[in-house]
Amino acid sequence: MNWKILLFSLLLLPVLLGLGCWQLMRAQEKEQWLQAYQAMQSKAPQRYDSLQAPPRYARVTLSGAYSPQGDWLLDNQIREGRFGYRVFTPFCLDGDDACVMVERGWIQGDLDRSVLPQIPAVPGRLILQGRADTLSDSYSMGPNEASTAAPYRVQTLKLEEVRERMSGQLASWVLRLDPDQPGALTPVWEPVVMGPEKHYGYAVQWFAMALALVALTFWKWRRGDSEDKNLEEAGETDIGTTGHG
Repeated sequence: MNWKILLFSLLLLPVLLGLGCWQLMRAQEKEQWLQAYQAMQSKAPQRYDSLQAPPRYARVTLSGAYSPQGDWLLDNQIREGRFGYRVFTPFCLDGDDACVMVERGWIQGDLDRSVLPQIPAVPGRLILQGRADTLSDSYSMGPNEASTAAPYRVQTLKLEEVRERMSGQLASWVLRLDPDQPGALTPVWEPVVMGPEKHYGYAVQWFAMALALVALTFWKWRRGDSEDKNLEEAGETDIGTTGHG
């Protein structure tokens, strides 16, 4: 048997098994997230006026007003084949200098990068309802652009950068606004982008590839043994024929 093939199989097999196990872990994580999300949806919204983060996916209401200090546009957000942005606006709580970043939804962009969308303002005191969440890192197409005026277009939304451009305190969590709320735009947020069933499907594929690799290696091993045995028998036959001659 070709020992290079055996060595290649021994090196590749742990990689395939590891990828399959990783997909199983991701599927279990997604299931836990969905269970937590569904559990929170069955509870009534609670009024919240603290900078400390509530439980993830908790339904909360906030009283206050959208900050005039400007909107933030998360770049490169594609919806139904159309280019756009996800809009975030600070929402300042009543009787405090504390604000919470509110994800309002998606708005279509212009292919001319110099033209930014006009985001509808919602003045006055409001009561907002939505889901509490953490701000996860998004895939970045490049460094954040320097901007001196709102709306601020960014490749990755970072709360630290928002704090530098506004007065007052900013909470470490965000509110995913419900679709029927004041200031809501086109909803695009989902608790998970890829469901656990897809991760299970990918895991099956990786494990199937690992099984195929083992089967192919074993077949090659047996074939190599048979070829070696045939060569030995052919050699013995040649020697016996030569001796007779």
